[in-house]
Amino acid sequence: MERKIVAVTACAAGIAHTYMAAESLEQAAKKMGYEIKVETNGAIGAENVLTIKDIEQADVVIVASDIKIDPIRFTGKRLFVTKSQQAIEDSEALINQALEEAQVFGKKGAKVGKVQIGNDKEKVNFFTHIMSGISYMVPMVIAAGLILTIANLYAFQKDDLGRIVKWGFDNKTQMGFLMAKLFYVGQIGFKLMIPLFAGFVANSIADKPAIAPAMIGAYLVNDPEFLNTKAGGGFIGAIVVAFLAGYMVKGLKKIKWPKLLVPIVPIMIIPFIATAVITLIVLYIIGNPIAIGMD
Repeated sequence: MERKIVAVTACAAGIAHTYMAAESLEQAAKKMGYEIKVETNGAIGAENVLTIKDIEQADVVIVASDIKIDPIRFTGKRLFVTKSQQAIEDSEALINQALEEAQVFGKKGAKVGKVQIGNDKEKVNFFTHIMSGISYMVPMVIAAGLILTIANLYAFQKDDLGRIVKWGFDNKTQMGFLMAKLFYVGQIGFKLMIPLFAGFVANSIADKPAIAPAMIGAYLVNDPEFLNTKAGGGFIGAIVVAFLAGYMVKGLKKIKWPKLLVPIVPIMIIPFIATAVITLIVLYIIGNPIAIGMD
């Protein structure tokens, strides 16, 4: 009897391993005589997205991911969770293991791969959250880096003999003006990449309400003018802020808010409280020590 399998693959960078795992699963399933559809969650976003019908008809769901994937759409289906590397190294063994060991997602106390289902306790670790943030940051780093490189190369001005005599942009010419602006765009990209990274690390911990306080806090901890220091807190500051914001929001979500406030809790109350508290923590507690250490 032909088995129907659906899978989701993802990796930290969303580039190589995401697609290598998907290709390996597709080839193995074809070789074994099974029907498979693989959704890739790469840097470009979700591709070949699984439909409700795809999931309903599947005998088993395989999630081969190095970052957090929301499994709620697989409720009631047999689910097996692993890392992308296992799919790359031996997809046939993975498919057989999934068919034998996958358990129904949503069943309290059931173990799905390394994920404990029930009581809202997912066995994720520090590395999982960091990789989730990196996966969202990489496209901005690449885009900003390439733009900055192109503009920077144009800034090296040469004399008639081809010798570099000056670095800078000649704003009197249209090309010089354009390159100066592109250089600025690249700088903005690198300035925003750290808050973006922190926002999605916090998102991995406590979902969307944690994004705003983490991004704002990470921006502030890297703003020497705000801290009255010579340097910002860099990635160390962003990581500290992201985890503080993430677990603070996680705690705020457990509060039993009045029914009247429930609709606005995730979009207004929690982000406001968390952002205000993170701002005070950065300003009076962690900002200066981290920035001075980085300096």
